[in-house]
Amino acid sequence: AVPEAAIMTLWLHTNGLRPATAEKLLVTLGKRSLLRLEGTVPDQRVRLHDLQHDYLRLALKNAYAVPRELVEAYRQKCGGQWHTGPNDGYYFEHLAYHLHQAGQTAELHTLRQRLDPFALAQIIDRKLEQIHALADRRLSPKSPGPSVTF
Repeated sequence: AVPEAAIMTLWLHTNGLRPATAEKLLVTLGKRSLLRLEGTVPDQRVRLHDLQHDYLRLALKNAYAVPRELVEAYRQKCGGQWHTGPNDGYYFEHLAYHLHQAGQTAELHTLRQRLDPFALAQIIDRKLEQIHALADRRLSPKSPGPSVTF
């Protein structure tokens, strides 16, 4: 499952939708069982059935198109300063994969070389914030909280 925030990042970039329109589209697709919405906002995740996922991959004429658009959407969001990207539960966990899938391996290698200790510390701090939020929610009797992936 993919965090809703990542889907919104892609849709807002590729389709020029306003956030409210994109959110409405997501809910409509969920109601029509074209995707599954799991969890609650703001930690909602989107899941496609494996057959839908396979069909979409086969229907694409250019296999690099979606990863390339997603990389560009995130590049705009962080101004090309990859270490300042959003802590949306997807970006940091999948950036390297999507750079590779988009055929931008040279940029991936440059990113690895330029990632200074300060930037790495910021990434670790974001993960620690997520972990603390998860711990706080688990201690709270009201909500189950988000999941943390490594």
